[in-house]
Amino acid sequence: MLKRTIYAETKKLTGNPVWIPFLILPLLSTLIGTLNFTNNLGLLSNTWENLWTQNTLFLSYFFFPALVATCCAFLWRMEFFEHNMNLFLTVPVRRSSLILGKYMIAVCVTILSVLWTLLLYLLSGWIIGIPQGLPKQMPEWILCGILGSVTICSVQLFLSLLIQSFAVPIGIALAGGVLGIGFLSKGLANFWPYALFAYGLRANNPDMKFEFLPFLASNLIFTVLFLLLTVRRLKKR
Repeated sequence: MLKRTIYAETKKLTGNPVWIPFLILPLLSTLIGTLNFTNNLGLLSNTWENLWTQNTLFLSYFFFPALVATCCAFLWRMEFFEHNMNLFLTVPVRRSSLILGKYMIAVCVTILSVLWTLLLYLLSGWIIGIPQGLPKQMPEWILCGILGSVTICSVQLFLSLLIQSFAVPIGIALAGGVLGIGFLSKGLANFWPYALFAYGLRANNPDMKFEFLPFLASNLIFTVLFLLLTVRRLKKR
C-alpha cells in the first residue's frame, strides 16, 4: 500500500514547477556565500571549511526551511481543491500510509536538495581554487544535515495539513529558520526543529561542539511526534 501512495504522490510532482526553487535557491545561496567568502579573504583563511560556512549560512536559516515548506504545502495543495480531500480519504489505504507516502516524497526531494547543495559547494571551491583538501568531517556534516532536513519535513507536513494555505506555512518556516539562529547561538539547537538542519551541517562553525546522540534523539522525537500529529489530524477530517 505504501508503494502505491508513494507512486501516486510522485505522479503529482511530475512536470510540476515545484522543482524550480529547489534548483535555483541553493544555487543562489552558493553564489552569495562564495562572493561573501572571496570578498572577505582578508578576514577569512582560504579553506574549504570557511567556504562551507559561508555557503550554508543563508541556506540553513532562510532558503532551506522555505524550500521544505513549499514542497509540503504543494503535496497538500491538490487535496484542498474542490472535493479532492473527500476522494483522498476514501482511498482504501490506511491514514498512516497516506501520510507516509507524502512524507517520503518530501524527504526524497529535500535529500536531493542537500546533495545538490554539496555539488554546488564543490564546484564553487574548485572554481575559486581553494588549495587544501576537503574536510574529513564532510560526510558527517551531510548525514547530519539530512537528518535535520527530514525533521523539518515532518513539521511542515503537519502545518500544511493544519493550515489550508499555501503561503502561511512557508511564512512559519521562514520565521522558524530565523529563530533557529538564536537557539543555535545559545546551544539549544536540539530543542528547536528548525535549528537542527543548520546544527547538523555546522553552518555557523565547523568546529562547534557537537554531540551526535542527543542530536539523533531530538530528530527522532520531533519527527515521530509531528507525524503522529499529522495522522491524528487527518483521521479527524
